Amino acid sequence: MSKRNYPLILIDDRRDEKHPYDFVTVLDDTVGFVARVVSFFDEQRYREALDVYTRAENAKNLFLQKDLRNGGLILEVLEFFDSELQFTSKHSQRIRSLLKRAMKKYVFGAMESSVKPDDELGIDNQITQQKLTIQRAKSNYSELLRRAEGNRELADFQIKIAEATLRTLESSKRLQELNLN
Repeated sequence: MSKRNYPLILIDDRRDEKHPYDFVTVLDDTVGFVARVVSFFDEQRYREALDVYTRAENAKNLFLQKDLRNGGLILEVLEFFDSELQFTSKHSQRIRSLLKRAMKKYVFGAMESSVKPDDELGIDNQITQQKLTIQRAKSNYSELLRRAEGNRELADFQIKIAEATLRTLESSKRLQELNLN
């Protein structure tokens, strides 16, 4: 199985009054492009925008949508580096693939940049603190049992919940690492 060759993807998230959007640049030798990220934090406005993007008269617009809990993101290709690009099905497939990759980088890049690795809220520190919490709960089981008013089942359940939280954090960290590589 061959590894896919993805180009460099640059994210410009320096917004200002003249440029209120984030931009993503995909440096591909055949279908390189600049795309704009349009963020919607309201479900109704997001759906209205999608209706506009999917109308027949806008069929030439190349975009990718990402639904979020309240609203969503639209990654819209603004310009190709090769202005004389002749679209073939191979180019369309490559563009769709690169749009998906760029969206993934944008979403996970934004998530990564919002929490610095040395930040006290970083995922590594959360995992460390959760391990410490489990270790303390197990070593002070008699105190945990006293707080649970002698209910051994409740005390055991509290430890199981802490262990499940640790597994979720570790899984989230692995997922972030996979998506950033």
